[in-house]
Amino acid sequence: MKKLFKLLLITCISGIYLTSCNDDDQPYYSATMSTYFVTDLKGITSLNSQIMLDTFNTAALLNPANNADYWYYRYGVREVQVTGVSMKITSTNDDFDVINGTLSFYEIGLDTVVVNKTNNTPITQWTMNNTNFKLGQTVIFNNSNNQYEDIADLLYNFDPFGITFEGSTNNNNIQFNCQLLITAKVWINY
Repeated sequence: MKKLFKLLLITCISGIYLTSCNDDDQPYYSATMSTYFVTDLKGITSLNSQIMLDTFNTAALLNPANNADYWYYRYGVREVQVTGVSMKITSTNDDFDVINGTLSFYEIGLDTVVVNKTNNTPITQWTMNNTNFKLGQTVIFNNSNNQYEDIADLLYNFDPFGITFEGSTNNNNIQFNCQLLITAKVWINY
């Protein structure tokens, strides 16, 4: 059962990698899920323009059949614990002058992270949770609540994240490249 489950995920789902682990005699898989998307911002030229980047549903990452019941009854997926979230953002144009923004994650006990422009520096420098964040670097957010979620809830109710920026630019065609990485523990019934 363990080998079949692992093989299914690796071969059927692009961007997910599993490792067999053991924690207090409770075998689980350590799952790494990632996605990548590109957002084009066209015609954003005025100050205080609010921009909502693209969102996605993690169900497409976790379940090729998009059916949590199938996972549970066919392969015995019992629990999923989200252990961390990280994101990498790059921009094709450093001229985009970000005033402030927010980064929000839902359903996994993560508070909204407020991103503020610091010292009139360009977009390549922000302050995030009192930690310097530069475009192109990866920032990791840990799930402080150590929250366990039912697999069906994770697949169907894990809301996408959203990013909102306020800013101005002299360039009317800007592209943001965003990569999201989710780490989790997956328990299955034997």
